Amino acid sequence: MQGRYDSRLDPSMQNDWHSITLRWLRRLRFSLLAIAFVLGWEAYKRYQAGIGNDWRTLLFIVGAMLSFVLALSGRDTPRRDE
Repeated sequence: MQGRYDSRLDPSMQNDWHSITLRWLRRLRFSLLAIAFVLGWEAYKRYQAGIGNDWRTLLFIVGAMLSFVLALSGRDTPRRDE
C-alpha cells in the first residue's frame, strides 16, 4: 500500500512499546531539559524569596527532577552490533 510504512524494510523502526517510548523520549529530550530548567529556576526563586516551605515549591522541585530524569532516559545509546 502506498503511504504506509513497512517496518520490515527498516529494522530500526520497530513498533513495540519500548521502541516507541524511546523514540518519543529522544524527540522530546531538549524540551524536557528546558522544562526541568524552568521548574528548577522557579523553585529556586521561590526559595530565595522566602516562600520555599509550601507545597508548590516542592511540586516544582519534583517536576524538575522528573523532567530531568525523563530527558536523561531519552539519551542516545550506542547500538550494539549483533
